[in-house]
Amino acid sequence: MRTLRLILLISCLCKTVLAQDNYETAAKSIILDSITVYAVGEGFLKPADFIRYTMEDTTLFHAFSLLKVSPYSMQMNAFIQDKKNRKGHVKRDYVQYIENNCRFQEYNTLDSSGYFYDKKGHPISETYQMMMQFFTTPQKVCNIKLSPSPKGIITLSQPRDLRQQKELVKRLIFAPHTLRIDVPLMGNKMKTNIFEAPTSDYYRFNVDFDIIGDTLSVYNFTIEVDSIKYPNWRKNVLIKKMHTTFRVEDMAIIARSYELFYPGWLASCDLSIYIKMQDVEDQLYPKTIHYQGDWKFPTKGKDHANIYLQFNQISTK
Repeated sequence: MRTLRLILLISCLCKTVLAQDNYETAAKSIILDSITVYAVGEGFLKPADFIRYTMEDTTLFHAFSLLKVSPYSMQMNAFIQDKKNRKGHVKRDYVQYIENNCRFQEYNTLDSSGYFYDKKGHPISETYQMMMQFFTTPQKVCNIKLSPSPKGIITLSQPRDLRQQKELVKRLIFAPHTLRIDVPLMGNKMKTNIFEAPTSDYYRFNVDFDIIGDTLSVYNFTIEVDSIKYPNWRKNVLIKKMHTTFRVEDMAIIARSYELFYPGWLASCDLSIYIKMQDVEDQLYPKTIHYQGDWKFPTKGKDHANIYLQFNQISTK
């Protein structure tokens, strides 16, 4: 049995790559039980290929865009905390309907407790408001259509503004190579375009092959700060780690996660974003989204949010 596994292992080497300090020279590996086999040479996929796949990808944005034109149900579970450490919780079920090229939603509040709304009835968390702008529709919207993927470099200078926060998260999830941040309070030296030198020098690039559930073959592309080589990375980059899972059969992105960290005195952030996709009638849709962490901006104080979204009963008709 061990011999058979080793043969199968070697046959998979062409689908695996492990890159360390310099992604132009790669050591390839797969781990099976306690055996690790390395192969170094030409003809294997390199992290540079996956940088290109990431930059050219449209599958992820298309999957989210399909939510605009599809009926579905969504469960939202939100925990928030303000600068005075007052906590609140809201849990809701949403249902989206599509009729005559229009969409509208209905919701049912399952639980609401703690300090969630201010005296005017507005949520105390801007992060929560941003997420609701992404995924809820308070009024009927007609003439709905799919949106194009984000393109072109965008520079954000006031990410404490709700509109720019929304654009920041949108670019991070769908097109990280199109994002730059220029905020004096956070330092003009902050580097956000992780695929462009000199920012890319701060990172280690790794690609490996895996099988999920015995049937689904995937590539895992990980970009992580090289904290040994750059011990002062916290003052220079925003993205601590990015992990993207590609489905081998069509190179569609089926999962992505981020860790963002910046320890500024007046402005800071420490948060993570995780998204997972699902197949519905041969179409890719979001399945779960988890957003957790802190924003801190001048005059706004700390904004902590822990938000779970789960999409169910999606119909492509």
